[in-house]
Amino acid sequence: MKHKLCVYVPTRILDQLTEISLNSPEFTVSDLIRDGALTEVERLEKENGEPFPARGKMKVGRPLGGNRAEALTPFTILMEKEEMERLKNTVFWTRQRISPFISAAAEKRAMRIRKRKK
Repeated sequence: MKHKLCVYVPTRILDQLTEISLNSPEFTVSDLIRDGALTEVERLEKENGEPFPARGKMKVGRPLGGNRAEALTPFTILMEKEEMERLKNTVFWTRQRISPFISAAAEKRAMRIRKRKK
């Protein structure tokens, strides 16, 4: 069963992913974001030498303020429970926040796809 994870992604990145999705029907925006995040989790787990241990309680994010450099768009990703736990453990132990982590991973995924198509 898939679970929902709502994150804030810069509109610029969502636009890039939407363009890729429209030109490549095998990709949905949610799948692109999920795959990018899981690729980054795997990279960090490999760097760590093993999967990250179960985490403690995560900090609740700060409210989004009006002084952001980029416009953010809320986006819901569907993930398996195990994938979501790996993601949250990785974010917790690398001292990051989920939305920026996922945004950076999604942008890397978009860049890899664009390079492959050229």
